[in-house]
Amino acid sequence: SGFLSWATRDKGIYVYDQREEKLSNIPWQYCQLVKVILCQNKNLLWFANNSMTGAALGLNRVVFTPDYFTYYNIPVEKNDIATVYSITKDKYDRLWAGMRGRNSLILIDSGRKAKKIKIPVFSSIDDPGAVRSLTATSDGIWIGYFKDLLLFYDLSSDKFLRHQPGSKYFRPVATNKEGNLFLWMPDSTIGLYNTEFRKTEKKYNYRPFAPVYKLLIDEND
Repeated sequence: SGFLSWATRDKGIYVYDQREEKLSNIPWQYCQLVKVILCQNKNLLWFANNSMTGAALGLNRVVFTPDYFTYYNIPVEKNDIATVYSITKDKYDRLWAGMRGRNSLILIDSGRKAKKIKIPVFSSIDDPGAVRSLTATSDGIWIGYFKDLLLFYDLSSDKFLRHQPGSKYFRPVATNKEGNLFLWMPDSTIGLYNTEFRKTEKKYNYRPFAPVYKLLIDEND
């Protein structure tokens, strides 16, 4: 098969790909006492194992992440889960991730270092939920929450500005060439929100009624 595999008590499992001359390791704390190993292909491995006290742990599958994927570590609070709902990239090639929880906005720089972005508290909103949409523009980021909160983050001033276009949910947000927003409105229409004058100028009907989860704008606007 082109693979050599072995396991040791203190180092775990080793897999050597003879064709690519690549050695991979699964640390011992993930495999403990290994009984048998099967390499299905270069990205997939099976092994059966026992605990350090001899209890059978069953059959395990390991999927190796290909080299063309990049891993980004997301900081989360203790006992929380890094649940990411939205991702975008700004003009500086930095990644923004929208999440649930107290620190719902994460900025990842070009060196893959992540930091939490502090968002102002709006006292009129009880709980806007998670950041469900992030939409990048040439000068900032539109941040849409699950309900009642739409913010614009200005890259030059490093400030957040709240907009109230009349939509209660900001899961689907799309921008046109003029920088205006298409939003799902509570009266079962798609609204066009003028960000300069801060008003919804047009509404587009659609049928049958159903929640809208994604809006895409073609090159003709």
